[in-house]
Amino acid sequence: MKDIISSIFIIILSITVFCVATPLGEGSSNLSSNASLFPQIISLFLGLLGVSLLIQAMIKTEKKKILFNKRVFIKVITLICILVVYVPALQILGYLLATIVFLFVVMVFLGQSIKKTSIHTVIISGSLYVIFALLFKVPLPTGIL
Repeated sequence: MKDIISSIFIIILSITVFCVATPLGEGSSNLSSNASLFPQIISLFLGLLGVSLLIQAMIKTEKKKILFNKRVFIKVITLICILVVYVPALQILGYLLATIVFLFVVMVFLGQSIKKTSIHTVIISGSLYVIFALLFKVPLPTGIL
């Protein structure tokens, strides 16, 4: 029953996104300047996934037993708390420093070695910074830097 409700919600969401995005493309003469194209394509894929979930939910009749795992729940809550701290840290520390600290803490929390984590966080954060700040010219929070 949950899958049916979820699929109906997804289908309604995709229709809403498609309808809201449609006026964005009015007045554009070609596809490259059509601002509504990307959201419409995403909403179509979302709608197709919703329909496929609905079909699977209607075909499936077996009941699944869902087990509650306290350890996994605590990990998820902890990761959410770390993410909640990361968001304001972006403004205070800036994108680069906050992201390095965030990735380091999350990867160590998930069981990665400190040596690997140190290398990966610098590479990932630096690469994302180069892509968005330097190539795409997206303004990222600078913070204290």
